[in-house]
Amino acid sequence: MQIIITGQQINLGENLREYADNALTGAVSKYFEEAVSADVKVAKDGDLIKTDIMVRPMSGTVINATGTAADAYASFDDAVAKIARQLRKYKNKLTEHKNIVEMADMSVIEAINETEESVDAPV
Repeated sequence: MQIIITGQQINLGENLREYADNALTGAVSKYFEEAVSADVKVAKDGDLIKTDIMVRPMSGTVINATGTAADAYASFDDAVAKIARQLRKYKNKLTEHKNIVEMADMSVIEAINETEESVDAPV
């Protein structure tokens, strides 16, 4: 997964970049093995630090989260926690929909088999 980390009006140290890369990779790979990309923007917002994260777990899907705190690490952790929660919900939505479709397909196949059996049965 390609991760782009930028800072606006703030100097991001190498430790924060490495921390952000490891934490975001861990949170995203827990739900999607091969996510497309992620963008992290850290900016000053008055006395606070604001972190915006945009993750593309699949082509055409974008998940956003924002965290705000006095510390850059706390702000990032807040945003990553929100991203992880949204990714979990999205992954559950995908698997539930898949299960519903599979159940619908099975009921259609069973209905077809029952009709074929009733047509083939001697009267």
